[in-house]
This record gives sequence, C-alpha cells and structure tokens, in this order.
Amino acid sequence: MFSQEIGAKYQSDAAKLLVAFFNRNAINLIDYVKEREEDRWEANNLRELHTWGMELDVSAYLNIGKTLQEIRFGYTYLNDTLKDAFTLFSRYSINSLKHQFTVNHTSSLTKFMSINSSLRYGQKPNDLSYLVVDVGTQLNFRQFALRISGYNIFNEQYSLTNFIPMPLGNVSISMQYKF
Repeated sequence: MFSQEIGAKYQSDAAKLLVAFFNRNAINLIDYVKEREEDRWEANNLRELHTWGMELDVSAYLNIGKTLQEIRFGYTYLNDTLKDAFTLFSRYSINSLKHQFTVNHTSSLTKFMSINSSLRYGQKPNDLSYLVVDVGTQLNFRQFALRISGYNIFNEQYSLTNFIPMPLGNVSISMQYKF
C-alpha cells in the first residue's frame, strides 16, 4: 500500500481551518465479497484499489452576549476506483461515502449548561444518501457532568457499510465525575 497526503492548518482564537488532499493505492486487498445479495460472504483477494479525495474542516468561535458559540462545517470527498474486480458486493473496500457534509453547533448557554446539535449528510457512489440529526445537552455541577444526547432523532434508515443498518433514534444519558 502506498499513500500520500498533503494539507494545511490555520488556527486562531476566532477560527480554525483544515484542508487536506490524499491519495492511496492498495494492492492485493483482502475483502469479503459476494456476487448476489443472498449469497454468503467469501474472503477474496482484490487486485487493486485506488482512492483519492479531499477533506475540509472549518470552525468559527463566536461570543454572542456572554455565551460562547462554536459552529463547525466539514466536507469530505472520496473517489474509489477498484481495478480488476469481478464482484458486485464488497463488505469493506468499495463502500466508502463519496460525499459527506457535517454541520455542528455548540452553544454555552450558561457556565453550567451547553447544548449541541449536528447534521450529517452522506452520499455513496451508488447515489444512496442519508441525513442524520443529533442533539444533546450537558449540565455541569462542580466535579459532575451530566450529558443527555439524542441520536438520529428523525429515525433515518441508513448504513455506513453495506448491509449493516445503523441504529434508529436513540437516547444516551451519561454522568461523569472528575477527581
């Protein structure tokens, strides 16, 4: 496997910017593949996978009144070319997202409470796409932190890899204690 990456990063008190371009050539990959959806997965040696793409991440930090706001935008583009492959279904090698957009917002409402939300859009090379929304809040009390998060709140049906569905809407509650 031979990989190259070049990027640049800028950071200040008000913003952060990251941009990167990458290229990867992989030879003789082992993947689980099958010809038809109803077939069983079989380990197989894939000849060559060429992946190139770019990543962009921009964050802005704002003070609105006395509350700190962070807004973050991200975009990733991947282009996979699988050479000499004679299979229709791959479990790992050719399942990456072609486009992924993310938007995150975090707001410190008070020194004790913050809220966050995120939106993720993904599109695969076969044009299947999804849009997922997550929300959460955190309450801080001295050494304790209580987090309540809702994931995939609109019950979007999607998968990150072939045939493995991601969970529908769910809630997570966690507590942290700092010594």
